[in-house]
Amino acid sequence: MHIETKVWDYTKSDFEFPELKETTINSKKNVGITFSGGGNRSASLTIGYLSALKHLDLIKDIRYLSCVSGGGWASIPYIYHDTSIDDKTFLGSVIDPKKMTIDDIATAPKRSFAHTISETKILDDLIMSPFAGDERFAKIMGNLYLKPYLINNRKKFFSLSKKKVKEITTREGNEELSPNDFYIANSNKPYLIAGGILARSIGPIINRYPFEMTPLYVGVPVYFPRAGSLSKFDIGGGYVEPHGFDTDSPNEEPNSKGIVTVRIRKKKHIFSLADIMATTGAALGEHLDRLRIDIGFPEFKYWCPKKPTEKAKEYDFDDGGLLDNTGIMPLLRRKVKKIIVFVNGTADLSTEKDVSTMIKALFMPIDNHYGIKNFDLNIALKESNLDGKKSYKILSSNLVQLNRSGKPAVVHNKYVTVKNKWHGIEEGDEVEIIWVHNALVQEWSDEISDSSLKAYLLEQVEKKNFPNLSTFFTNGLRIIDLELSQANLMMQHASYIVESLSQMFKNFITTP
Repeated sequence: MHIETKVWDYTKSDFEFPELKETTINSKKNVGITFSGGGNRSASLTIGYLSALKHLDLIKDIRYLSCVSGGGWASIPYIYHDTSIDDKTFLGSVIDPKKMTIDDIATAPKRSFAHTISETKILDDLIMSPFAGDERFAKIMGNLYLKPYLINNRKKFFSLSKKKVKEITTREGNEELSPNDFYIANSNKPYLIAGGILARSIGPIINRYPFEMTPLYVGVPVYFPRAGSLSKFDIGGGYVEPHGFDTDSPNEEPNSKGIVTVRIRKKKHIFSLADIMATTGAALGEHLDRLRIDIGFPEFKYWCPKKPTEKAKEYDFDDGGLLDNTGIMPLLRRKVKKIIVFVNGTADLSTEKDVSTMIKALFMPIDNHYGIKNFDLNIALKESNLDGKKSYKILSSNLVQLNRSGKPAVVHNKYVTVKNKWHGIEEGDEVEIIWVHNALVQEWSDEISDSSLKAYLLEQVEKKNFPNLSTFFTNGLRIIDLELSQANLMMQHASYIVESLSQMFKNFITTP
């Protein structure tokens, strides 16, 4: 089956991100939010933050939502869930800790995401899906996280709006496509950017190239010549519409409108929402590849948008957190002026050494937990009159001091970007950032009055290090799923952080 798809050359001087041509997007404030990786810990915190932002009526003003891994597991169905499911059901309700009881966190509607988190029995799905090949993990992610929200048809594409779908399906070469072949993002929500990587192994070295997945386009923006297969093929330099990804390469150059014709295997498989879920959350993929264990993590055909007639080659695609686990890079690349970074990690802020390394990596080289010494590919920020080391020292000290005083670890500051060729970040852009670091807020804990809930929380803090729950095996062989009470408590803790600083967040988001 042949279809027409649009490509964009990111390296051209007149390139503009496609979403900025959409009134529904460019009319919003130049503000973005990011949700980091961290499995179902991050997913639980993410729905809490989103619930509070929704409750404060701020979601409608936010232009971008960038997410990685577990942050994406919650964000993607939040953006795309079927319209028969309302946001309040999906996210859950914010509850005053003074009034919250053990019964409140022990129950949840079936269509709530907290309920979904408590049902993610990934081991069962691994056993039941032995023959899905490189689509195995996508099939599992779709069944776990998308099926409850009626968006798990892996024969359907996805896009931004009915208007964009009409534009695609009415192209001369797309007669076989219809609006029913597409899922559409929910209106009046931020523009989704889910982070992944295109991974290229050269002996023991793995190069990780930033890969973006959005409702209008997917791809590696920065151009890496001869970085691909056999060191003969190019990677990056632009984007392609999602329905044109994972296809054979075009036979001709783009026409005047940037349109090319590609061949897809629609009857077999297309690039779907489940593929986004699997790619952004495939943290185990790279580690298992090193052990030569293949359980079906994503592999897609890729051709370089800058050289579209160059033969498509198949590459591994993995978790965006293997490169940038904060999700901030796409927003810095787009020159977003105000960013809220929700850092949903396991670091508990006991000391400055316990501040999340995903933040530290934005300011200076680090030895990361993937075994890379002096990792410097994420350095992108400094304060205008300070170098990165001093900027980070101030930030980390403030986060720890706030946490020790029992308050939310939330810090607001202004920064200037430094040039980062790997991520396509230009030097000298001014950006305001609110950092929200996952750590127990004693003020919230002290407000809880229900004795049974108080006892349960204390048990979770002592035995599970709540809210810094482990990404894997928090509850033994259940691997990634949390108890419903754990997910609900995480969600309520996160929502409290935003609600308790509501004026700060309102001023940040709504003030020019």
